[in-house]
Amino acid sequence: MNRRRALLLLLLLPLMAAPVQAQAPEGWVIDQLHLFVQVEGEWADVIEYHLLGNRGAGTEAAAELRFRPPEGAREARLSEGGAGRFRLTEEGIALLDPIPPGRATQELRYSYTFPLQAEVPLRLRYPLPAEAVVVVLVGEGVALAGEGLVYQDEIEIEGRRAQIYVADPLPAEAPLALRFTMGAPGRSAALPAELWVGGGALLVALGVVTWWWQSRKPRSASAPPPEIRPLLLRIAELDERFAAGALDAERYEVERAALLAQVRECHPAP
Repeated sequence: MNRRRALLLLLLLPLMAAPVQAQAPEGWVIDQLHLFVQVEGEWADVIEYHLLGNRGAGTEAAAELRFRPPEGAREARLSEGGAGRFRLTEEGIALLDPIPPGRATQELRYSYTFPLQAEVPLRLRYPLPAEAVVVVLVGEGVALAGEGLVYQDEIEIEGRRAQIYVADPLPAEAPLALRFTMGAPGRSAALPAELWVGGGALLVALGVVTWWWQSRKPRSASAPPPEIRPLLLRIAELDERFAAGALDAERYEVERAALLAQVRECHPAP
């Protein structure tokens, strides 16, 4: 009998020692999750850009709510401007302040490096549900694959190709596993409607990644300048109007090109 109890206790010890994630207040969400992945040699530099929102009425604090870099990640860094609202600890990035009510009312940016190893995916989990997920990959001869991940398009930034992917919405703590594969990405699929209606997440990502590539520093998670964010939000609003049929294609392309030109003027390439 004692041997059985000892065996049961041995099996339960890992569960008892595992850190418990705090329950997020109802209505807290990741409105948009942008992952920027740059592959160089045997390493991937990853920048995560979260737009957090609050659909509830309350503003309760959740100090134990943590965003954790994936297992195997190194050199985790919190972006400039995050101090005071977030804190980087050994257990992840703690949210110190409540998320204000509304959509995309709080930003979180952090970076890390991840070793590229055969059959070892980039496994991600988040304490809040993510309504729109966009992944941007820069790297020669490499692509991404994963359940619910769909390749959309390529854009050229400063002479290099960036692949754009979208993923299904993620429930809280649901895994998102990104596998690095050799060769070209799979065939593009139709853009899910919720990415248009939910805030133009894909084209906002295109604007953000254009700024990020032009102004990036190695392994940096710096934020877009304040004067650029209103322009990106106007691009999102324009995308929503186009998706709703309020604009014809010609006017949409002209207005979007003008907004992107303003982004470049506010923060020209060095």
